[in-house]
Amino acid sequence: MPAVPRILLALDSSPAGAYALETAALVAAELQAELQGMFVEDINLVHLAGLPFSFEVSYSSASARRMDLTSIERGLKTQAQRLREQIEATALRMHLVWSFEVVRGQLIAETMAAVHLHDIDILVVGASARVSGRRVPPQVSGALARVQLETVAVWFDGSSASERALNTGAAIARRAHMNLVVLLPPAPAGLESSARKLLPGPALRVLYRVLQSDDAATAARTAHSMHAKLLIRRVDPAQPKGGGLPELLRETDCPIMLVR
Repeated sequence: MPAVPRILLALDSSPAGAYALETAALVAAELQAELQGMFVEDINLVHLAGLPFSFEVSYSSASARRMDLTSIERGLKTQAQRLREQIEATALRMHLVWSFEVVRGQLIAETMAAVHLHDIDILVVGASARVSGRRVPPQVSGALARVQLETVAVWFDGSSASERALNTGAAIARRAHMNLVVLLPPAPAGLESSARKLLPGPALRVLYRVLQSDDAATAARTAHSMHAKLLIRRVDPAQPKGGGLPELLRETDCPIMLVR
């Protein structure tokens, strides 16, 4: 990592954003890193609202009404302003260097483009492409250290990037009094021993789980089944455009952290 690491926090309209913000801020404070917030306006939603036959259905009344492009635009602007204020307040509280930008496009494409453009070291995504029946987590207003979370999951394959991911996960779990689950590929061949050597002593509760398949979707489903509140893995070099992020977002609704 460079002298001043860069952390990109990518957000859309998902409720996972509150957890993602506190997670990214904590890591930025630990690493003395710059926190760059980015809100991605969903271009598909904007295009859909512009079509004459588009309707939206209210969850409360089950009534349908025409989608209004002006209202969608206004809502996106309001949400972006609210996120900017939340990031600013968190950064000031934790004494972080920060920035914020709004882009319009598709989440994965805009996020990975920003990672390469700004030479980002750690990516935190507060978004979800998954529709689930899990209860939406409450809004988080305090520092992550004061949030009673349960589990942080880290995908570890022995690479130098996964070692950085494991160290980051251990720091978060220790600070927030969480369990740490280390996800290992099939036939780990000594990887559990390698992970144990990297982790601190008994102050941290660590569980090890061998995955049935060495792919992003399996890791995400396993983390989801264990009610993980954060999933950390290295950027997948075999998937330069998405880094494995699309598969992760489809299979879990917790914040995702990718480490280069």
